[in-house]
Amino acid sequence: MEAVKAGHQVAHHTFAHLRLSNTTSEVLREDTATLKKKFDSLLGKSPTYFRAPYVGHQISKEHADVLAAFDVKNIIGWSISTEDWKEARAYLHFIFAFFLTSFFKYSR
Repeated sequence: MEAVKAGHQVAHHTFAHLRLSNTTSEVLREDTATLKKKFDSLLGKSPTYFRAPYVGHQISKEHADVLAAFDVKNIIGWSISTEDWKEARAYLHFIFAFFLTSFFKYSR
């Protein structure tokens, strides 16, 4: 929340880390609605930037339309992975537990 107050941009990456190439528009709509509810209760607003999980995935027009319905104005593409997540594997359980504790503590 301090980052938002300081003026930093917040983006989203789907709530359930969906692989969009295998995701229907309806599933994306439900996922984004869940994410929006959490962000609205936590920050008082929802992100207008989106970047899909998994490198190289193209956003279909149908998916872009779903995101636009949730006021997403900027879809960020990417095609190169830094693979920085490999370094974090040893700390993944800690990072995940910290995220869940922080996220759900403020979203209730």
